Amino acid sequence: MVDQKLLNHKLLNHAQEVRLAKTNKAKLARYNQRLVVSIAQKYLYKGLSLQELVQEGNVGLMKAINRYDYKRGYRFSTYAVWWIRKAIQTAVYKKQKTYIESPLYDTTAYTQHNYDHLLPALLDTLPPKQRKIIDMRFGITGDTHTLKEVGKMFDLSYERIRQIEKEGLISLRQALI
Repeated sequence: MVDQKLLNHKLLNHAQEVRLAKTNKAKLARYNQRLVVSIAQKYLYKGLSLQELVQEGNVGLMKAINRYDYKRGYRFSTYAVWWIRKAIQTAVYKKQKTYIESPLYDTTAYTQHNYDHLLPALLDTLPPKQRKIIDMRFGITGDTHTLKEVGKMFDLSYERIRQIEKEGLISLRQALI
């Protein structure tokens, strides 16, 4: 679990953050462990344990420490939140992506013959727009396309295409369970 001693540090004010950013980055990391844990707790039950989430958050924290420019006048904690969240979200995404892809591409679980019949059957469970978007994004029956390219073809924003793709992948995952 998380070392409680690391969580007992007092919060730093802006002047203390600047001083530590200039002189002692390791201490700055220790003083921001509570921030990492509080952000990691928001991502529980997304496929990773708290310890794994904190580890990924620490990767983001270290990146923030190395890139922080105190001369810009921003609080370090405000800057670090973005990097911590990004690292955690990336880890959660990779875990979920592995979870989705592993049943589809695990040839020990399915023979190629079964796989050839499984994917079209799964795709047929989706509404036509979701099926076509997933087909185009993953290149199932042709070339792969970017979100922007698919968006132009459907006259939708790339963000809406990403949302439809996500909904389709969730539906496929549920169909496998």
